[in-house]
Amino acid sequence: MVLKVISATYGHPEDATKSLDVTAQLAGAIIDTNAGGKLRVDVNAKTFGNIDPAEGVVKVLKVTYSVAEGGAVEEVVTEEGAALELAGKAPPQGTLMILEAKYGVLDDAEKCIDVTALVRDAAAAENNEKVAVKVDNNTMKRDPAPQKPKQLKIFYQDGPSGPVREVLRNEGETASFAMGETTAPVHADKSSEVAAHEAATGTTVSGSPSGAAAIAWKSTDGQLLANGQTFRLKGVNWTGLETEARMLNGLDSTTGAAYLDLLASYGFNGIKIPVSTTMALDMDGAPRKAPDDADLAGLSAGDVLAKVVEMARQRGIHTVLEMGRIDETQPTPDLWYDGRHSVEDVQTAWVCLLNKVPRVMGVNIKGSPHGCACWGDSNPSQDWNKAAEQIANFIIANVPGYHGLFLVEGVQNVANVDADNKTIFPAWYGGNLQGVTKHPIRLQGDGSERVVYATRAFGPSAFNQEYFNRGDFPQCMWQVWSDHFGFLKTTQGSAVVVSEFGDSNESAKGRIWSNCIVDYLTQTGLTNAFYSSGSVMGGDFKSPDTQRLENLQRLQENPTKL
Repeated sequence: MVLKVISATYGHPEDATKSLDVTAQLAGAIIDTNAGGKLRVDVNAKTFGNIDPAEGVVKVLKVTYSVAEGGAVEEVVTEEGAALELAGKAPPQGTLMILEAKYGVLDDAEKCIDVTALVRDAAAAENNEKVAVKVDNNTMKRDPAPQKPKQLKIFYQDGPSGPVREVLRNEGETASFAMGETTAPVHADKSSEVAAHEAATGTTVSGSPSGAAAIAWKSTDGQLLANGQTFRLKGVNWTGLETEARMLNGLDSTTGAAYLDLLASYGFNGIKIPVSTTMALDMDGAPRKAPDDADLAGLSAGDVLAKVVEMARQRGIHTVLEMGRIDETQPTPDLWYDGRHSVEDVQTAWVCLLNKVPRVMGVNIKGSPHGCACWGDSNPSQDWNKAAEQIANFIIANVPGYHGLFLVEGVQNVANVDADNKTIFPAWYGGNLQGVTKHPIRLQGDGSERVVYATRAFGPSAFNQEYFNRGDFPQCMWQVWSDHFGFLKTTQGSAVVVSEFGDSNESAKGRIWSNCIVDYLTQTGLTNAFYSSGSVMGGDFKSPDTQRLENLQRLQENPTKL
């Protein structure tokens, strides 16, 4: 029964060629979804990024919407200068939401299958009020681990705002629960999978990712802390899972274990892995590009992620997950939602991800906010800092076993930042954090102590910014970086991390820029950073780039090993 925006345009009342598609923006502005959803927007150019698609004409906002899944589609037209207000209907009580279900040997990704769809079908057959499924190979349609004792684990919510609960049953038993029952424990941490398996089978699982104590991560006094001790980060991005391929780059020329071994040998202790909302909501889906890696062959995209995170942890390399894309088939959007995926979809995606891999170092809530994304605007459809708080608080409330950091990047457009002294220098996607001075991120509980401000910085090969051509380049870069993020070192208690940086070594100007940013970060003490890609190990992910690695060694001489 929740309000849903199907399409929306702003512009000329009769000429569609002089109109903007604002579907995604309005879909993201819906609030109070637990009560059916409410939408209110002022119809003017400011609301839609100060763009006038039809000068000299009184424009209109045309919206088609529904208030029930599969219900009637209605249309409303609102003239410029007025306000659009829509409201849905409160959903019925007693609705179970099945987030994830796994069957097999739960601590072995290769002997475990995703049966979320089966359990959802069982709930739908009972009007989403209760579930009762037999835990056996016939019901689960497959035996993922012949001759092995198996279990079924289900994560679910009592409605969209209820706590995430877990049900664990052994093979031969029946998993049954109903909306509103409090006998199922609130999900705390996936280490319970191993504990329950050991209790049920009398065995001990060695080398399990859940066997090690979770690290308590903090961001205080400008430092990253792990279990109360300073953590010096030396990181690299590892892309690919966020794309339509659903596979990490480089695995057609090397193996995940070999690449991670190489990173560890050069002192890297962090990787940042971008994912997409579509992948997170379908983690049992198969990768569309098979890896040339026997350890990962045949695994779902979600299991590839889980296995790589654990392989990295065993080597002292800790993972940050990043919502790099919403739709894996589309480029990174300006905002934290798109026309097909609402903020609620993104929140659910994070719950699914963190139930799958709960012991990551951190989450980068949205990679590269840009375009119409604002910091400090009162428009809920564009105000990135408020959206970051909403998503992070949802994670805190629904994944209580998550003890990692919350990375919040800046925005791009300097005009979209509420700051007293705006920079004159254009910023990169996610690069401008000036709005933090007036609108710092504040989270529930101890969440504010886990906030990390994140930024991006690139050299001339990425885009020829005007300051690369100034007569005082590269000296002018210090002012650019100080304006965009460096000032936070002395004005905020939270740590600052460069979530992505780098440039090509193929040009003299690129090499000058690379040396300059390492000089700046080192001298200002902002040495926690992720390099841009696997290119530190060459295009084949196994041939170390000596020049880059020597520069990064200057940046972080003594990375922490846990």
